[in-house]
Amino acid sequence: MAILGCDNDPLVCLGGSIPLSSVDNDWDRIGYEAASLLDRIMDGEAVPAVPILIPPKGVVTRLSTNMLAVPDPQVARALRFIWERFTEPIGTPEVAAAAGLNRRKLERDFRSLLGRTVAGEIMRVRIEHAKRLLLDTCRKLHRNAEEAEFSGATTFSNAFERVTGTRSGASRRVPAGEGWEQAGPQGNAL
Repeated sequence: MAILGCDNDPLVCLGGSIPLSSVDNDWDRIGYEAASLLDRIMDGEAVPAVPILIPPKGVVTRLSTNMLAVPDPQVARALRFIWERFTEPIGTPEVAAAAGLNRRKLERDFRSLLGRTVAGEIMRVRIEHAKRLLLDTCRKLHRNAEEAEFSGATTFSNAFERVTGTRSGASRRVPAGEGWEQAGPQGNAL
């Protein structure tokens, strides 16, 4: 089962045992449009008869929707292990042990059910995490690389480009800076 929340409130989304995926409202645009409307009303323009709706930016994917239905319970166990521990230095031997399979069988099952290797899945999950960090934070590239369990910014940049086909810098939505985390108020209509 996948669960999707709304408003992307970090206290709600990150407060549980499983991080909750959520709709990311466009708080900057909502604020801009609200200020613009207030300015026009103060200049004598009539209040609109219908609400001005601002579309959301998209969905912030976290573990609550990062599920893949696979018919093999041991492969599902391996996937969950990867998704829960991708920020640790894990590899195929650790994943195979967690799934209760030998390495060769796990690799065969991954290729047949997912079309990729165990190492490929670990890399995919780490890159997805790094993409979220690039979109949601202004931390320096080497800090995002470390959090996604890459040995350095160069290794991360090369892996990111190889997996996504784009450069990591092109994925940033916010200006560079140290330590900023995105958050916003509640609501999405003016």
